[in-house]
Amino acid sequence: MWKNRAGYGIMLVLCLFLLLFYHNYFFFLLFLGMLLLPVFSYLVGRYVFRKISVTITVPVAYVEEGNEVPICFMVDNPTVFPMPGIHLYLTVANQFYPNEEQQDMALPVHAGKRTYHWGIQSVYAGRIEILTSHISMRDYLGMKQYQRPLSLSCYAVVVPEKSRLVMNMLEYSMSQGDEQEMDVTNSSEDVTQVKEIREYKPGDRLQRVHWKLSTKTEDLFVKEYEREFNRTLTLLVELKRDSDKVGFLNDLIKAFYSTAMLFLQEELKFQVQWYNTRQQRFETARVEEEEGLIEVLQQIFMMETYETEQAYMKYKEIQHGRMDMAFYFTSMSFTDFAPEQFVGTLDDKVMIVCL
Repeated sequence: MWKNRAGYGIMLVLCLFLLLFYHNYFFFLLFLGMLLLPVFSYLVGRYVFRKISVTITVPVAYVEEGNEVPICFMVDNPTVFPMPGIHLYLTVANQFYPNEEQQDMALPVHAGKRTYHWGIQSVYAGRIEILTSHISMRDYLGMKQYQRPLSLSCYAVVVPEKSRLVMNMLEYSMSQGDEQEMDVTNSSEDVTQVKEIREYKPGDRLQRVHWKLSTKTEDLFVKEYEREFNRTLTLLVELKRDSDKVGFLNDLIKAFYSTAMLFLQEELKFQVQWYNTRQQRFETARVEEEEGLIEVLQQIFMMETYETEQAYMKYKEIQHGRMDMAFYFTSMSFTDFAPEQFVGTLDDKVMIVCL
C-alpha cells in the first residue's frame, strides 16, 4: 500500500512541476484531477465497503472421505460501483483431528450478487468447520485499506470410506454366531426358533442365510423364524488415544462406520455407545437410518479423546441380557477378551472384539 502512495505522490509532484514550468491550462486540470482522484477513491471505497455483505454456506450435509467439501461464498454489493476485490480471512479446522490452517480468499466484487465456489479436501474424516475472522478491501488506487470483523461459520461432516475388509469380517462373524444361536432350542430365554428352511429369494437378508446347508448344495437357503430375537445390538466406540499409530482415530471411525453401514444395509436396528469426557457421562444413541448415523458421527467428532478404556469400563457396569451383543472398536493394546471374542483388525491399528 505504501508503494502505491509513494508512486502516486511522485506522479503528483511531476504534474505540479509540469504545471509550474509550462503554465498550461491542461496541466492545471490534470493536477486538479489528481488531487481530487484520491478523495473520490477513498469516499467510494468506504461507501462500498460499508454496504457490501458476504455469506458462506456448505451446500451438502456430508461428503465421503477423499472428496472435496464444496464451499459457496456469496458477495452482495448493492451499489453500482464494482471494486477490485475483497480479502476474506478464514480458518479451516478439523475438530476430530485437532488441526487447522489459515486461508486468505480473494474474491472479486461486482455490482449485485455473485456466488463463488471453493473446495477443500480433508485427509481424515471429521467435522470440518470454516470460521471467518475479518474482511478487508482497498480503494481503487490501492492507497487506503478498509477492514472490519466478520464472524461467520459453517461446517461439513466428512465420513470415512467404507472398509470392505471390516464388512466381510463382520458378515462372517455374525453368520457364525447366528448358527450357534439357532441351535439353542431348550432355553428359558426369549430366543428365536427356526420355523422352516426355504430357498433364498431376492431381498432376503444375508443374516437369514443358512450357511451350513447352503455350502452343501448349489442353492442358497434361508431360515424363517417364529419371532425376532430379544436382543440389543451395540457398537461400542473407544475414543482412546494411540499416539504410536498414525491415523489411528481415522481407522477407528472407519471400522465403526463400515460396521454401522453393514447393519443398516441388513436392516438391523442397533445402538451406538461412547464416553463423553467433557460431561463425564456414557452416551447412547439409537440408529435406524443413515441420517441418524450421520448425526451420531457428528457427536463423536466433537468428543475429546482420553488415555484409558473409559467406554469399555462403563459398558461393563451395565447389566446386559443373555442375547445382547456388542462390537467393540478399540486399539491393539486391549487385552481383556477371550480368543473366541476376537473378530479381526483393521490395518494392524484397530481391534474389533465381540463382547
